Amino acid sequence: MILWSVRELSELEQLQRKGFLSTDPKRIDPDYLTAYHWISRQLEKKVPKPRKDYHYPIWAWQCWDSNRSCRPDLRVRWGKRGERMVLISFEIPDKLVLLSDFHLWHFVLNRSFLANNQQAEDDFSALSRKKDKASQTLCEQKITDSWQYIFDWQAVDTTYFGEGLGTSIQAVCWEIRTDWIKSVRLFKSK
Repeated sequence: MILWSVRELSELEQLQRKGFLSTDPKRIDPDYLTAYHWISRQLEKKVPKPRKDYHYPIWAWQCWDSNRSCRPDLRVRWGKRGERMVLISFEIPDKLVLLSDFHLWHFVLNRSFLANNQQAEDDFSALSRKKDKASQTLCEQKITDSWQYIFDWQAVDTTYFGEGLGTSIQAVCWEIRTDWIKSVRLFKSK
C-alpha cells in the first residue's frame, strides 16, 4: 500500500540516521492522549509492536482527499508558517496498516458518540439523559464502542451523516522504514 506522511525535517533526519521513524511521545498534544491511547490499542490488536519502546503510531494518508488527489496537498498549512517540512511517500505491507476515516476520527478526538444512523443517535440521547451511575457507565461504554465505525465507514448511513465519508482516509502504522521510502519532497509550510 502506498502512503504519504507529512513530517518535520528533523524527523527525516532521524529516519536517515536510525533507518526507521517512530512517534516521539513528547510530540503528542496532551489534549489528544486519550484518543492516541485508544488508536494505539486498536493498531496493536491488528499489528503487534515491532519494538517495546513504541507507544504511539505514525500517522499517514492513504488518500488525503479523493475528490482532488490522494496525495496530500502541500499548498495547505501542515505546520508552522514557513517551517521546513517533508512529504514522505512510502510503500508498506497492507497487513502493517490500520486505515480509518479522517472525518469520523474527530469523534474519537472529541470523545463523542459516533452514531451510524438516526435511531442509534436517538437511543443514545435517551440513555444519556438518565443520570444514574449504571446509565452513565453504559453511555461511556457505548461511546468507545461506537468509535469502531471509523474503521468501517461504509456502515455509517450517509443519509443520516451526510456525504463525504471515505474521501479522506488516514493510516496508522508503528514505523516508517527507510527501505519502504519511494520519494521525499521538501517544502515550506504555508
